[in-house]
Amino acid sequence: MVRASRIGLGLGLGLALMACHPAPATTPREPAEVDGDDGTGEEVVAQPAGPVEPSEPAAAVVHGARRGELALVPAKALCVTHGALAAGKRATIRDASVRAVARDSAGDAGEIRFTYRGPSAKTSRLASGDVREQLGLKLRAADGCNLVYVVWRFAPKPEVVVQTKLNPGAHDNQQCGTGGYTRVKPAKRSKVAAPDPGSDHVLAATIDGTALTATIDGAVVWRGALPGAVRGLHGPVGVRTDNVAADLDLYAAPGSEESGSKCEPGGGAD
Repeated sequence: MVRASRIGLGLGLGLALMACHPAPATTPREPAEVDGDDGTGEEVVAQPAGPVEPSEPAAAVVHGARRGELALVPAKALCVTHGALAAGKRATIRDASVRAVARDSAGDAGEIRFTYRGPSAKTSRLASGDVREQLGLKLRAADGCNLVYVVWRFAPKPEVVVQTKLNPGAHDNQQCGTGGYTRVKPAKRSKVAAPDPGSDHVLAATIDGTALTATIDGAVVWRGALPGAVRGLHGPVGVRTDNVAADLDLYAAPGSEESGSKCEPGGGAD
């Protein structure tokens, strides 16, 4: 696991506030789980996907840490693509549905250190009508249609879920909507409990090739292999929340031009 380095705003991270492969050849035996980032979603059977086309690269803006070393991303430097957060010393999230990325960070590892404040005041539902309370990491977020999710679900059933969202040739929510989600079966998964309001926790994950490991408070809770298509994904680390109120810090490593992604505030969820 990549160890996080507690580096604050004063250490010159240089983060700027922005204006802001195919899937397995066989169809899964059971329906793939779909979570629409915009609060919609449905159960569908995943279809084989073609090569993923990464988004247009952008200039790197994450500095101040050695490659592979995680550093604090100031809340004001997060690119919020859906919902809203208050960017103070920490990112304060109270909206029912929030999505944000740390532009030009390396997408293979990330960490969320958060204080759970309970369910959000308002509720966001999936298209199926289901309500999920969850907080998670985005990894290799090439764009809104192609990325990896590592999510700690608090309700209705506490668990850690890993999903890929792969939509070759599509790059925004209007093009892919809630399509392309596939739940990845782990080689190892531990039971987890929902956090208590007011408690502090750390959700972290790393990808090495196609091998993904996720931890909660330093303990491994998920380990497994992602589909080969994720090798073609290049994008930053990000965060997503659904029906969660939390104060959080996102940690990421410096990226490169190939890990850049466009920041389009208000452009919709992914």
